[in-house]
Amino acid sequence: MYDNYINSSGNKCKSAWKIVKQETNMTNNTKNVQIDPYAFNEFCIKSIEDIADKFDGDIPQHYISTAPEGEFTWRSVTEDEVMKAVAELSSSHSSDISGFSNFFIKKIVNLIVIPLTILINMCIHEKFFPDCLKLSKVIPIYKRGDINTVSSYRPISLVPSFSKIIESLLYKQMNEWFVQHQLISSRQFGFQKNKSTVLALEYLVKEIITAFENKNVSL
Repeated sequence: MYDNYINSSGNKCKSAWKIVKQETNMTNNTKNVQIDPYAFNEFCIKSIEDIADKFDGDIPQHYISTAPEGEFTWRSVTEDEVMKAVAELSSSHSSDISGFSNFFIKKIVNLIVIPLTILINMCIHEKFFPDCLKLSKVIPIYKRGDINTVSSYRPISLVPSFSKIIESLLYKQMNEWFVQHQLISSRQFGFQKNKSTVLALEYLVKEIITAFENKNVSL
């Protein structure tokens, strides 16, 4: 019964969690929360700053390839590329800060693809990204602990749907250029086509076994 429900759902992850909550009688403990939204906002910003402060910025040289000849330039996108980028969005009904959802945009994309493509190309050629597309709706999700303590929540950012479309199109151009010029390390397993954390573990295990067989120390 549950298999059919999950497989037929547009958001399988959400459906699976709904079943888990039903079966485990998980309840929402965030009623009557007395947290100032500005305090939560400051907490989220401070958390990111703390992570950034821990990053020293040094990158091992063996992860960097020789700089390629020429330079990267943006190109115009086509209506077909925009249609594909929209199709690749999830079918989430969650609305962003402007009230749009991925589901809604996917339903009307045939009506707006021409002006949307024109606007995206204007952003590319004028090197301008609208401020309104930089704003995300942040929703606090309760984890554990005191419901009136900001650290008891984790933030979920609902990025504007149109921002995700533009990001997807620009990412593909940059990634194609990086791959073409072999700028991405072979040891980069995350966010790469045909690579995964499973392959990363296989690589690690292989290195350890090789070091062991050669009587070397594997770090």
